[in-house]
Amino acid sequence: MINEVVLLGTPFFEDELRSSLEKYDNIELLGSSGSISYSDKTLYLFFGQSENDKDISCYGNLDFSELVANRQIVPILQNLTNFRDFIPLSLNPVNAIEIDSPLAIGKLKCFILEYFGMLESNRKVFISYKRNDSLTFAHQLHDALVAAHYRPFLDSYSITYGVDFQEYLKHELSDSSVFIFVNTPNYELSKFTMEELNACNKLQMGVIEVFAPNSKVFKEAEFAIRYILPSEIDKYKSYDAIVLKDILSVLENNRLEIQSFREKALADQLKAIVPDLQENSDRKCYVSQCEDKEFYPLYHIPASLDIQKISEESDKTKQAFGFYNGLYCRTDVRNHIDWLNGILPVQVLDVSK
Repeated sequence: MINEVVLLGTPFFEDELRSSLEKYDNIELLGSSGSISYSDKTLYLFFGQSENDKDISCYGNLDFSELVANRQIVPILQNLTNFRDFIPLSLNPVNAIEIDSPLAIGKLKCFILEYFGMLESNRKVFISYKRNDSLTFAHQLHDALVAAHYRPFLDSYSITYGVDFQEYLKHELSDSSVFIFVNTPNYELSKFTMEELNACNKLQMGVIEVFAPNSKVFKEAEFAIRYILPSEIDKYKSYDAIVLKDILSVLENNRLEIQSFREKALADQLKAIVPDLQENSDRKCYVSQCEDKEFYPLYHIPASLDIQKISEESDKTKQAFGFYNGLYCRTDVRNHIDWLNGILPVQVLDVSK
């Protein structure tokens, strides 16, 4: 089934957007002259580039208030300070996306993929770093990710008092969609950082490696997407904000590939349990033909909302399951998942068992 993206207003960086989406055969970019649709397979992007874009009389019977109510339309600006000047009043309730350069088009690509369910909405990012090498840089990266609407996990910010530090840390790692590995010269001198990297490998997560000069090349990161820093990291000095922006672009341009890497690993583990497994790309799940069952991949620790979503999307003639890698799932959370399995129609399988 084709998902349509309709471009309204005065589109900018359109060539870059088309190029970023060209390999996705089920996404089609359309101009404003196409037929009006209010289905969940159509997304409208309103590009504000000048005050002329505030005049929406040219769109005839297109009901902007209906699109807003259905969460089908998003304003796009090169600078958010121009929102009131370039965006029509009917779109004032909608939060806009800022695309300030062609390099930032990955942000819009990720939004589109998330909207159509091709990319999971879990925006949790685990930052692995050596404090004595890169404390200030890690905090900068954390703040840049927060500003870009990600949910970064940084040990110095994110773990509460009085808990088993390593248990919580590995649980949070397995609950993240992306592992960012800040590789500095002394990274391997901490057993904790190496445990994080090894845990990431066991979970077969996708990795973005931020490689500082004079650092060691790790076999454990041989499949990582590498970004090479132009200069060394100083523990106490801030790094160039442009570089942090480049790292975000690498993340946003590769999120689907990172998810695909983890999905393949999960599917391979499930196939060891269910040998006749076949992929159903339309339903974004795997099907067991002889047992009449559907299996939906979960790239993080399952929550009740995941179970609800599977229940809504599944073929009601088949038994539905979610599946995840619970290798480092906390005991209390695992007990809760087992409790949910006992009372809900959708079961969740841990493929690490």
